[in-house]
Amino acid sequence: MVATATLNVPKVSAAKRYKLKKVTKALKAGEKAKLKFKLGKKVRKAAKRALAKGKKPKATIKVSAVDGAKNSTSKTLRVKLKK
Repeated sequence: MVATATLNVPKVSAAKRYKLKKVTKALKAGEKAKLKFKLGKKVRKAAKRALAKGKKPKATIKVSAVDGAKNSTSKTLRVKLKK
C-alpha cells in the first residue's frame, strides 16, 4: 500500500500547497493499518499559524493498494486539520 498526501494551508491572500512524504506499508489481506504522515518544520509552522488565525488547513490523501494478482485500487480522502 502506498499513500501520498498534499496539505493546503490557507493564507490571507492565497493558499499554499505542500507535498508530504510518501508512506509505504505492506499489509496482508483484510489487515488494517494507521498511516502517519510526517510534517516538515516549514509545513508544521504554516499549519499552526493558519489554525491560530482561524483558518482550516485541508489535507488530500490518496491511498493506492496492489494485490498479488497486480490488481490496483485507489481511494482519495480530504480531511481538515484540527488544533
